[in-house]
Amino acid sequence: MSEPTIIGGYELKNCIATGSTTQIWEVVEQGSSVQLAMKLMLPEAHKEAAEKAVLKHEFKVGASLEHPAF
Repeated sequence: MSEPTIIGGYELKNCIATGSTTQIWEVVEQGSSVQLAMKLMLPEAHKEAAEKAVLKHEFKVGASLEHPAF
């Protein structure tokens, strides 16, 4: 069995969706059973400044939301 893929303390479990520049993954926080979703930029999209700007904007909007489920 292969080693799990870990990014920033989260284990990638299942790819939920793939778009032209990103993927959405079901992840589990290491050391807990907390399940979350993580959006990852595809390697080829890293070259595009506009794609990075969109993802940064989405992060800022998401970080500004206040709700117990977030």
